[in-house]
Amino acid sequence: MLIDSNRFYSPREIIVANGGILPMSLSAVYAAISSKEIPCRTIGKRKFIPGTYLLEFLNCTSTGNHQDNAQE
Repeated sequence: MLIDSNRFYSPREIIVANGGILPMSLSAVYAAISSKEIPCRTIGKRKFIPGTYLLEFLNCTSTGNHQDNAQE
């Protein structure tokens, strides 16, 4: 999945089961949004996650995995 920093994504789009990047359930995504672990914008009742957050998340996890492998 290519992430566009100028786009907002629905929680359903970003979970792995639907071809997204987050390996978690939809309910876990909503729980993380509620606890402010995942930033979002709300329009009406719909929630949208900024692409910039997803890119930052990917950079952190890929850097973290690389550092873990380098220490072994």
